[in-house]
Amino acid sequence: MNQTYLLDLKNIYFSYPDESEIIILRDFSLKIKKGEIISILGANGCGKTTLLNIISGFLKPDKGNIIWSEKNKKSLLTSLVFQQANLLEWKTGYQNIELSLISHISDKKKRKKIVNNMLNLLEIYPHKNKLPRQMSGGIKQRTTVARALAPKPQILLLDEPFSAVDIASKEKLMKDIKKVIKKQEQSTILVTHNLDEALLFADKILIMNSKKRNIKEIDNIRQISKKEIIRILNMKK
Repeated sequence: MNQTYLLDLKNIYFSYPDESEIIILRDFSLKIKKGEIISILGANGCGKTTLLNIISGFLKPDKGNIIWSEKNKKSLLTSLVFQQANLLEWKTGYQNIELSLISHISDKKKRKKIVNNMLNLLEIYPHKNKLPRQMSGGIKQRTTVARALAPKPQILLLDEPFSAVDIASKEKLMKDIKKVIKKQEQSTILVTHNLDEALLFADKILIMNSKKRNIKEIDNIRQISKKEIIRILNMKK
Protein backbone atom coordinates (compact mmCIF):
# COMPACT_ATOMS: atom_id res chain seq x y z
CA MET A 1 0.00 0.00 0.00
CA ASN A 2 1.24 3.49 -0.86
CA GLN A 3 2.63 5.07 2.32
CA THR A 4 0.83 8.34 1.61
CA TYR A 5 -2.51 6.65 2.34
CA LEU A 6 -3.75 6.06 5.88
CA LEU A 7 -6.62 3.87 4.75
CA ASP A 8 -7.47 1.98 1.58
CA LEU A 9 -11.01 0.64 1.11
CA LYS A 10 -11.12 -1.87 -1.72
CA ASN A 11 -14.25 -3.18 -3.43
CA ILE A 12 -16.50 -3.00 -0.37
CA TYR A 13 -19.92 -4.70 -0.45
CA PHE A 14 -22.44 -4.43 2.37
CA SER A 15 -26.07 -5.34 3.02
CA TYR A 16 -27.96 -5.63 6.30
CA PRO A 17 -28.82 -9.22 7.38
CA ASP A 18 -32.60 -8.70 7.34
CA GLU A 19 -32.43 -6.91 3.98
CA SER A 20 -29.84 -9.02 2.17
CA GLU A 21 -31.46 -8.39 -1.20
CA ILE A 22 -30.76 -4.66 -0.83
CA ILE A 23 -27.07 -3.93 -1.36
CA ILE A 24 -26.21 -0.73 0.54
CA LEU A 25 -22.62 -0.51 -0.69
CA ARG A 26 -21.63 -2.12 -3.99
CA ASP A 27 -17.99 -2.36 -5.09
CA PHE A 28 -17.09 0.77 -3.11
CA SER A 29 -13.45 1.91 -3.08
CA LEU A 30 -11.78 4.90 -1.42
CA LYS A 31 -8.26 5.94 -0.43
CA ILE A 32 -7.68 8.44 2.36
CA LYS A 33 -4.48 10.46 2.74
CA LYS A 34 -2.99 11.91 5.91
CA GLY A 35 -4.42 15.35 6.59
CA GLU A 36 -7.05 15.08 3.87
CA ILE A 37 -10.62 16.30 4.47
CA ILE A 38 -13.21 14.45 2.41
CA SER A 39 -16.89 15.33 2.30
CA ILE A 40 -19.41 12.68 1.25
CA LEU A 41 -22.60 13.90 -0.38
CA GLY A 42 -25.62 11.87 -1.40
CA ALA A 43 -29.32 11.23 -0.91
CA ASN A 44 -30.82 9.38 2.07
CA GLY A 45 -30.20 5.66 1.89
CA CYS A 46 -27.13 5.80 -0.34
CA GLY A 47 -24.90 4.37 2.40
CA LYS A 48 -23.06 7.41 3.79
CA THR A 49 -23.53 6.60 7.49
CA THR A 50 -23.11 2.88 6.81
CA LEU A 51 -19.71 3.69 5.31
CA LEU A 52 -18.65 5.57 8.45
CA ASN A 53 -19.75 2.62 10.60
CA ILE A 54 -17.66 0.25 8.47
CA ILE A 55 -14.58 2.48 8.72
CA SER A 56 -15.03 2.78 12.50
CA GLY A 57 -15.40 -0.99 12.87
CA PHE A 58 -19.02 -0.99 14.09
CA LEU A 59 -20.00 -2.92 10.95
CA LYS A 60 -18.13 -5.51 8.89
CA PRO A 61 -18.44 -5.58 5.10
CA ASP A 62 -19.78 -8.66 3.33
CA LYS A 63 -16.88 -8.53 0.89
CA GLY A 64 -13.87 -6.33 0.24
CA ASN A 65 -10.74 -5.20 2.08
CA ILE A 66 -10.11 -2.49 4.65
CA ILE A 67 -6.37 -1.82 4.76
CA TRP A 68 -4.79 0.50 7.33
CA SER A 69 -1.19 1.56 6.88
CA GLU A 70 1.15 -0.60 8.94
CA LYS A 71 2.60 2.21 11.04
CA ASN A 72 -0.86 3.31 12.23
CA LYS A 73 -2.37 -0.04 13.25
CA LYS A 74 -1.39 0.28 16.92
CA SER A 75 -2.84 3.75 17.43
CA LEU A 76 -6.47 4.80 17.80
CA LEU A 77 -7.95 4.42 14.33
CA THR A 78 -11.13 6.52 14.41
CA SER A 79 -13.28 8.87 16.47
CA LEU A 80 -16.91 9.41 15.47
CA VAL A 81 -19.00 12.55 16.00
CA PHE A 82 -22.77 12.31 15.47
CA GLN A 83 -25.50 14.82 14.58
CA GLN A 84 -26.41 15.32 18.23
CA ALA A 85 -23.76 16.06 20.85
CA ASN A 86 -23.76 12.87 22.91
CA LEU A 87 -22.10 14.29 26.02
CA LEU A 88 -22.62 12.74 29.43
CA GLU A 89 -25.11 15.04 31.13
CA TRP A 90 -23.65 14.60 34.62
CA LYS A 91 -20.08 15.45 33.51
CA THR A 92 -18.63 18.90 32.85
CA GLY A 93 -17.16 19.85 29.49
CA TYR A 94 -13.66 19.22 30.84
CA GLN A 95 -14.63 15.81 32.22
CA ASN A 96 -16.34 14.78 28.99
CA ILE A 97 -13.19 15.52 27.00
CA GLU A 98 -10.95 13.79 29.55
CA LEU A 99 -13.01 10.60 29.26
CA SER A 100 -11.57 9.97 25.79
CA LEU A 101 -8.06 9.84 27.28
CA ILE A 102 -8.46 7.84 30.49
CA SER A 103 -8.16 4.38 28.91
CA HIS A 104 -4.72 4.99 27.39
CA ILE A 105 -3.13 7.88 29.33
CA SER A 106 -2.76 7.13 33.04
CA ASP A 107 -0.85 10.30 33.90
CA LYS A 108 -3.42 12.86 35.05
CA LYS A 109 -1.07 15.80 34.34
CA LYS A 110 -0.65 14.67 30.73
CA ARG A 111 -4.41 14.35 30.36
CA LYS A 112 -4.90 17.84 31.80
CA LYS A 113 -2.41 19.32 29.33
CA ILE A 114 -4.16 17.68 26.37
CA VAL A 115 -7.66 18.65 27.56
CA ASN A 116 -6.68 22.27 28.18
CA ASN A 117 -5.07 22.42 24.74
CA MET A 118 -8.30 21.18 23.15
CA LEU A 119 -10.37 23.63 25.17
CA ASN A 120 -8.22 26.50 23.94
CA LEU A 121 -8.07 25.34 20.31
CA LEU A 122 -11.87 24.98 20.10
CA GLU A 123 -12.35 28.27 22.02
CA ILE A 124 -14.40 26.69 24.84
CA TYR A 125 -12.05 27.10 27.80
CA PRO A 126 -14.47 29.47 29.61
CA HIS A 127 -17.15 26.75 29.39
CA LYS A 128 -15.04 23.88 30.73
CA ASN A 129 -16.86 23.62 34.07
CA LYS A 130 -20.37 23.76 32.60
CA LEU A 131 -22.66 20.76 32.37
CA PRO A 132 -24.14 20.05 28.92
CA ARG A 133 -27.53 21.46 29.93
CA GLN A 134 -25.81 24.80 30.58
CA MET A 135 -24.23 24.93 27.11
CA SER A 136 -25.57 26.25 23.81
CA GLY A 137 -25.83 23.85 20.88
CA GLY A 138 -22.64 25.22 19.35
CA ILE A 139 -20.63 24.86 22.57
CA LYS A 140 -21.89 21.30 23.00
CA GLN A 141 -20.73 20.37 19.51
CA ARG A 142 -17.36 22.07 19.99
CA THR A 143 -16.94 20.03 23.19
CA THR A 144 -17.92 16.83 21.37
CA VAL A 145 -15.37 17.51 18.61
CA ALA A 146 -12.71 18.34 21.23
CA ARG A 147 -13.39 14.98 22.90
CA ALA A 148 -13.04 13.20 19.55
CA LEU A 149 -9.79 14.98 18.65
CA ALA A 150 -8.10 14.70 22.05
CA PRO A 151 -6.81 11.10 21.63
CA LYS A 152 -5.48 11.95 18.14
CA PRO A 153 -7.34 9.38 16.03
CA GLN A 154 -6.01 8.48 12.60
CA ILE A 155 -9.32 9.52 11.02
CA LEU A 156 -12.02 11.79 12.43
CA LEU A 157 -15.51 10.76 11.25
CA LEU A 158 -18.20 13.45 11.25
CA ASP A 159 -21.80 12.32 10.67
CA GLU A 160 -23.70 15.55 9.90
CA PRO A 161 -22.38 17.26 13.05
CA PHE A 162 -23.49 20.75 11.98
CA SER A 163 -27.13 19.98 11.18
CA ALA A 164 -28.36 20.74 14.71
CA VAL A 165 -26.41 24.00 15.05
CA ASP A 166 -28.18 27.29 14.39
CA ILE A 167 -27.35 29.01 11.11
CA ALA A 168 -25.92 32.10 12.81
CA SER A 169 -23.07 30.19 14.48
CA LYS A 170 -22.62 27.31 12.01
CA GLU A 171 -20.12 28.94 9.64
CA LYS A 172 -17.78 30.10 12.41
CA LEU A 173 -18.04 26.68 14.09
CA MET A 174 -17.09 24.94 10.85
CA LYS A 175 -14.19 27.32 10.15
CA ASP A 176 -12.84 26.97 13.70
CA ILE A 177 -13.02 23.16 13.61
CA LYS A 178 -11.40 23.05 10.18
CA LYS A 179 -8.59 25.30 11.44
CA VAL A 180 -7.85 22.87 14.28
CA ILE A 181 -8.05 19.85 11.96
CA LYS A 182 -5.63 21.45 9.50
CA LYS A 183 -3.24 22.43 12.29
CA GLN A 184 -3.13 18.84 13.54
CA GLU A 185 -3.01 17.35 10.01
CA GLN A 186 -6.08 15.36 10.99
CA SER A 187 -7.56 13.16 8.27
CA THR A 188 -11.33 13.69 8.30
CA ILE A 189 -14.47 12.43 6.60
CA LEU A 190 -17.58 14.61 6.77
CA VAL A 191 -20.98 13.18 5.83
CA THR A 192 -23.52 15.86 4.92
CA HIS A 193 -26.57 16.60 2.78
CA ASN A 194 -25.54 20.24 2.58
CA LEU A 195 -23.41 21.22 -0.42
CA ASP A 196 -22.44 24.57 1.15
CA GLU A 197 -21.05 22.70 4.18
CA ALA A 198 -19.08 20.39 1.92
CA LEU A 199 -17.61 23.27 -0.09
CA LEU A 200 -16.62 25.24 3.01
CA PHE A 201 -15.15 22.32 4.93
CA ALA A 202 -13.61 19.78 2.56
CA ASP A 203 -10.61 19.43 0.27
CA LYS A 204 -12.38 16.82 -1.83
CA ILE A 205 -16.01 15.83 -2.41
CA LEU A 206 -17.18 12.28 -2.95
CA ILE A 207 -20.64 11.86 -4.48
CA MET A 208 -22.56 8.66 -3.67
CA ASN A 209 -25.64 7.73 -5.61
CA SER A 210 -28.65 5.42 -5.47
CA LYS A 211 -26.65 2.69 -7.20
CA LYS A 212 -24.35 2.67 -4.16
CA ARG A 213 -21.15 3.28 -6.10
CA ASN A 214 -18.52 5.99 -5.57
CA ILE A 215 -18.81 7.09 -9.15
CA LYS A 216 -17.59 10.65 -8.78
CA GLU A 217 -14.75 12.27 -6.88
CA ILE A 218 -14.28 16.02 -7.17
CA ASP A 219 -10.73 16.96 -6.20
CA ASN A 220 -10.60 20.52 -7.51
CA ILE A 221 -13.53 21.93 -5.53
CA ARG A 222 -11.89 25.38 -5.41
CA GLN A 223 -11.76 25.41 -9.21
CA ILE A 224 -15.21 24.06 -10.06
CA SER A 225 -18.44 26.02 -9.80
CA LYS A 226 -21.21 25.21 -7.34
CA LYS A 227 -23.58 25.03 -10.30
CA GLU A 228 -21.47 22.30 -11.89
CA ILE A 229 -21.40 20.26 -8.67
CA ILE A 230 -25.20 20.55 -8.40
CA ARG A 231 -25.45 19.32 -11.99
CA ILE A 232 -23.31 16.28 -11.11
CA LEU A 233 -25.37 15.59 -7.99
CA ASN A 234 -28.62 15.70 -9.97
CA MET A 235 -27.19 13.43 -12.67
CA LYS A 236 -26.17 10.76 -10.20
CA LYS A 237 -29.30 10.40 -8.09
